[in-house]
Amino acid sequence: MEVDLVLEDDAGHLIGIEVNSGSSVRKDTLKGLSAFKEVYGNRMVGGYVVTGNAPVTPLGEGWWAIPADALRNRLAWSS
Repeated sequence: MEVDLVLEDDAGHLIGIEVNSGSSVRKDTLKGLSAFKEVYGNRMVGGYVVTGNAPVTPLGEGWWAIPADALRNRLAWSS
């Protein structure tokens, strides 16, 4: 199991983050997040796939694809 980054809050909730150099999200891109969810169950409260330039897109299970630009530009979330 591998995700690129894990964020944890004081309550122990986890968010998994995958960084994808491509501009689209394929099913195999979600393998790491899926394996992480299997191990940590309900502690995982969200997940993100950071992509080159894909639009903000819901992926189900509280997971989202976001463009890298969304990390520094809040206006990218409105697309």
